[in-house]
Amino acid sequence: KRRTAIGASCFIGNTHTHKPRKKKTMGLDGLLIDGDPGELFELSTAIGEGTYGEVFKALIKADATECALKVTNKPESGEESVDLEQEILILRSCQHFTIVGYLGAWYHKPHHKICIALEFCSLGSVSDVMFVGEATFTEVEIKHLTASILLGLDYLHDHGVLHRDIKAANVLMSEQSNVKLADFGVAAVVTKNRPKRRTAIGASCFIGNTHTH
Repeated sequence: KRRTAIGASCFIGNTHTHKPRKKKTMGLDGLLIDGDPGELFELSTAIGEGTYGEVFKALIKADATECALKVTNKPESGEESVDLEQEILILRSCQHFTIVGYLGAWYHKPHHKICIALEFCSLGSVSDVMFVGEATFTEVEIKHLTASILLGLDYLHDHGVLHRDIKAANVLMSEQSNVKLADFGVAAVVTKNRPKRRTAIGASCFIGNTHTH
């Protein structure tokens, strides 16, 4: 058999000329639960902020479990919507002890806010511990941090995910000294059809100088 279509297009049967349909993605709206997060969570103190919005310490009313609630405006542009969709998809698909746990995402229509519930890490980021808490790490603790980060990256890379923004502010610590990779806002996914990324992204002071010249 020959499986190629060739010849003058006006003489080729229409059953041979249609293009295969692209697989439809779920879209951001398909990942969000409609409802008022205020009925599910009780907000406490703000523990972080940035261009994306704010992160609050919160309590899940149903079982009094602590969590982190990332609150952001619903994206207005298609590109921002795709970025947030990918971030949620990555968080939802990653199940590993070195990746911050994902609990769900809600859309509050009256205020046009998206709330993403995540595992709460009580010690905050490594950056918080060093600069806010003015603490220093021992060599043994640094080994533990490094090993945990590498285990997390190994898991992500095995699943085709590139974090692309590893830094102290994006590495969280729990009270039990568990280390978690967080903030997948600029992460990318590689596939067989797209096995490489040629973009340079992330915090410039943490990017190797071979990529910034």
